[in-house]
Amino acid sequence: MATNRDYQAGEIVSVSLPFVHVLKKEFKGKNCDYCFVECKSNEFGKCGNCKKMYYCGNDCQKKDWNQHKLECKIYKENFDQLQSTGQSDLFFRFVLRLHLYLKRNPFFLYEQHKFLNDKNSSVCIFDIINRMIPTINQDTVSGFLFMSQQYSLLKIKWDPKRMMSCFHLCYEYGIDIFNYEMQSLGSGLYLAESQLKHSCSPNVTSLFNGAQLVMRTTRPIKSGEQI
Repeated sequence: MATNRDYQAGEIVSVSLPFVHVLKKEFKGKNCDYCFVECKSNEFGKCGNCKKMYYCGNDCQKKDWNQHKLECKIYKENFDQLQSTGQSDLFFRFVLRLHLYLKRNPFFLYEQHKFLNDKNSSVCIFDIINRMIPTINQDTVSGFLFMSQQYSLLKIKWDPKRMMSCFHLCYEYGIDIFNYEMQSLGSGLYLAESQLKHSCSPNVTSLFNGAQLVMRTTRPIKSGEQI
């Protein structure tokens, strides 16, 4: 992806929020479930219904409600069962949130996400899914079958095709969200940044400010140069 101007070393290229993201269970009650910022326990407010989501303030709770309201009943009735899935708990909640959000709002499949405000960099979930070559191995097959069983046990209505797409989207494009101590706080899906190609000599690096993904240059970049 080409830049449209010159950048100095250390300059911020972009700041993005995730399309969906989930916090690891060990950080619940320590970090906000929306912004991922660490807070003192007495500063948190809980979701009044499920009691399983913690927020640093009303603003974060309101911003997260569009997605959390779809999973809230499931958390209220079955959160302990979700916890019993062990290490797959985070990934299960990650896929669940994406699946429920797209099921309720299918138009988001076609919402365009731009990198650097460049119209040529527009991408939508539908495009990503269509060009995606899923990694099919024993782990992914076992993971999908396990998740399907859990959906059935939780009595969640699911469409196999949509479920498979969400599973592979999270598996292929979901990334760890780190704090300043390089602890993985959770997982997020950043759609515009999914267009960036791998390089053995990258000119940008990714950092996180809470759940915000910050792309910063590692060296000077000339206009027209690929990021």
